Amino acid sequence: KEVPITTNKNLGIAASAFTCIALIFSFTTIGQTATSSITNIAFLSLSAGILSSAFSFLGLILFLITMYGFSKDYQESKIFQYVLYGLIAAIVLGVITVLITTIILISHIGSLITDPSMPTQFTQDFYQQILVPSLLISSFINVVPAIFNMLAFNKLANNSTVQLFRTVGKLGIAAAVATFTLWLIGAALHFAGSLNITSIYSFVIVGSAISLVAWVLAAKAYYSIPDHSLSQANWSQPALQASKQTKYCLYCGAENAFSAEYCVRCGKKQ
Repeated sequence: KEVPITTNKNLGIAASAFTCIALIFSFTTIGQTATSSITNIAFLSLSAGILSSAFSFLGLILFLITMYGFSKDYQESKIFQYVLYGLIAAIVLGVITVLITTIILISHIGSLITDPSMPTQFTQDFYQQILVPSLLISSFINVVPAIFNMLAFNKLANNSTVQLFRTVGKLGIAAAVATFTLWLIGAALHFAGSLNITSIYSFVIVGSAISLVAWVLAAKAYYSIPDHSLSQANWSQPALQASKQTKYCLYCGAENAFSAEYCVRCGKKQ
């Protein structure tokens, strides 16, 4: 009897689609941010962040539900556990980053209060001493869930027989590493005085492009999962394993089926 897994396939496709929308939207804002004055970055970042985060959040929720569903379908808990571990690690590291950033910000606000005549300098210091380092740390943190997602996709590839999931996992890591590396280079050039602070945002486009390709392929991979793969994994595999169970004759050492009452070689009772 074949058990359809269409629901989880559709959820996976939807998760990939929402994530792709968020990434596509980010492309439209990267150029605007990179060409805008420093005073407009906050407004653009906030506007882009709200919309992009909304689609990303929906994609994340559907992704978690999808991977949980497949972990149950294939009876492989690590498909979901790896994704959950990566999410928890990212949240913990993110909270630590926010706390450190808040402490630094509060210390700078004190100087603004004592000298309210220099808001422009405060804004410049905020982006140089707080925003850029925070974004750099955040891009590094994104490597952690990417690694765990790759492990989860590898497990899903093994159970679904769709090897494209392996490529998706590798591209996810490539996107995270590329984003962090380019952010690091951009920050170094900025602090060296060779690059305007707003131009750093254009560096994000490389990692975002790789990530977009990864999620497009993820949608294709989810679509490619055969509906009968569940029955093959959950019914055929146990039967095959049972057939491979053997025992050895105590008298002649011949290999016999586990359920055999008499040896196939010497005929003695087992």
